[in-house]
Amino acid sequence: MTTTQLGYVAKLCEQHSVDKDRADALFKSGLLSDLLAVENPAGIDREAFQKLLTAKPKRRRIPKGLVDSELLEPVTTVSVGRIEAFSAREMMSEGTRYGVKIYKTWDNFKKHFLNLNRTGKNELEVPAQKLRVHKLRKNSKDGPIFAELGGETVVETNLATMYELMKKQGIGQGNGPLLVDGKANIFYIKDDNGILLAVCCLWIANYGWYVGADAISRPDDWDAGDQVFSR
Repeated sequence: MTTTQLGYVAKLCEQHSVDKDRADALFKSGLLSDLLAVENPAGIDREAFQKLLTAKPKRRRIPKGLVDSELLEPVTTVSVGRIEAFSAREMMSEGTRYGVKIYKTWDNFKKHFLNLNRTGKNELEVPAQKLRVHKLRKNSKDGPIFAELGGETVVETNLATMYELMKKQGIGQGNGPLLVDGKANIFYIKDDNGILLAVCCLWIANYGWYVGADAISRPDDWDAGDQVFSR
């Protein structure tokens, strides 16, 4: 490219108010490289090319009931069948039971679900549920998540329902709705005293499932990329 041609490029950038950052982004995008590779630029339909560059991307179809916002990215819905009986102490203590490898349960989970009232959390006749699945686009506390999903009563699910999903990915299989990349899968579940908690399960490679529970008033944020399950 000659000095004159480079000067012409610089003049075009000036005419279109292209600053350094925008020019850098344009060069790094590879778009100019693609144009330079065209063997017959005279055959390019400039008007059609301009329309292509300014066309808005098509919005993907969002399943009914899911939220698409600055905070929440809609992922999918998942159905879980009716569960006749569930015992947290029997099924969610550390170890491998019913094909689910639980490496660690955090103290607060033990307090509210394994050791509460001496028997732990028991659930009977848990109805079939259709859960909404969203991914966090940015860090967030529980309050804003509740607000976008419709409130605390709407987001509440059951421990038995969460465990049914874990059974399908008991040793970290990637063929289900739960994340198995170290990110948290978040469910909002009440203990037997009626306290709503944020319960999470996350798969740690080479170890197993970590299961925890936190107060919904906790000061820490959930991380972008974590996933929320709600009704």
